[in-house]
Amino acid sequence: LTCAATGGAIELDASSLLERAGARHRHHASVVAEGVAGELAAAVLVAGDAAVRVGAEGQPGAARPAGSKIFADYLVIGVEHIVFGIDHLVFLFALLLTARRARDLLAMITAFTVAHSLTLAVSVLGFFRPSPEIIEPLIALTVAYVGVENVLRSRRPGTEPTSRYKLAGLFGLVHGFGFAGALGEVGVPQVNVPLALFSFNAGVELGQIALLALTFPLLELARRREWLTRRGVLALSGVVTVAGMFWFFSRLPIL
Repeated sequence: LTCAATGGAIELDASSLLERAGARHRHHASVVAEGVAGELAAAVLVAGDAAVRVGAEGQPGAARPAGSKIFADYLVIGVEHIVFGIDHLVFLFALLLTARRARDLLAMITAFTVAHSLTLAVSVLGFFRPSPEIIEPLIALTVAYVGVENVLRSRRPGTEPTSRYKLAGLFGLVHGFGFAGALGEVGVPQVNVPLALFSFNAGVELGQIALLALTFPLLELARRREWLTRRGVLALSGVVTVAGMFWFFSRLPIL
């Protein structure tokens, strides 16, 4: 929107738009003034909190978003992305299926976290931004690959997943670019890019921890029954593989 000069305070209220868009819609609003460097204000608008305000025109910083607001907004966005990002969840679940010991799980998740944090930062800060048309099919392939490897491991019950952390780290680099694409769709407040980046990544980690806290103990209980190691891992890994290949073909640009 381009607004005429008023000389006074300005309020942008997107309530009518966001009420139609749905509860999960996030709208990044940025307010700039002609002849004034930087943003006067920036905010993530949601249904129920859909207004952004700035002071008199020509007063940069009069209504810059508070650091706590940016942190809270992007923390929630990070949690939502991992919770509703079904491909990332399936990838993590596939890794969990073969993690027999807590230290194996810790090594894999640490490698995945470090790797995706690196490429997330590289992309958001503008150093390297591969096209989503490449990254999204690759993410799907990482899901399918882990599923296939699980199937092969399930046929060799004594095999220890000592190298899985390397795989998690390598594929984490790909997933990090996917996280960056999701963050780019929302937008990042230029007044504090590092804080928004840190907060979003922290939200992703919280979502991962919640998944692990819920899933790993259940898998440990299930492993006490012979059917999980003999048939369960094989069947679940087959489902993971099929899902990954479906996402791969559905995400190809030519399709």
